Amino acid sequence: MSSLVLARRQVWLAQSGLADQEQAIKTRFARVLESEDAVLAAVTLPKFRLRWLCDQERKDQAKASLVAECRKHVLEQEQQPGYVPKPTEPSALFDTSPPKLSEIRQVIQQARSASAPGPNGIPYKLYKNCPRVLKLLWTLMRTAWTKLIIPSEWRRAVAVFIPKEQNSKTIGQFRSIALLNVEGKIFFSDSE
Repeated sequence: MSSLVLARRQVWLAQSGLADQEQAIKTRFARVLESEDAVLAAVTLPKFRLRWLCDQERKDQAKASLVAECRKHVLEQEQQPGYVPKPTEPSALFDTSPPKLSEIRQVIQQARSASAPGPNGIPYKLYKNCPRVLKLLWTLMRTAWTKLIIPSEWRRAVAVFIPKEQNSKTIGQFRSIALLNVEGKIFFSDSE
């Protein structure tokens, strides 16, 4: 406010006798704001203005209290059993287009030729050495992708127990591995 407006206000308050009442309200309000809980309650009111706190130290203290209280509330929420934070929105769109022949070819080339085949017995070698068969597999994968129907054989695995030592007799002396069909491994692989 301008100095002229402030001067007129002071004159009006003095003439009306409201100056003493205004001072009493300010004194009571200041006493209330001495309590940290009261400051915290006040700063959360929708119409509260931080400028009502006279000195910068009180303003900074009120801000710090509010931030600390908010963090405490968030931490309490995160410690609740079963709490799952809301995932952030992805920063880039996912490529949901059907697999390209070059991607399938790359996955097959990176696979170990000596890798054990799955239950159907077809090894990676077949697709590495027979481009026409690879193209048929790619067509099948594109169809599965677009129709959203994945063959159950591609999702199925067979557990095989391999002995850890010679003359193994108890289950603890074996380790298990899951053999998947090569086609499923290719389809579900993450090609870049």
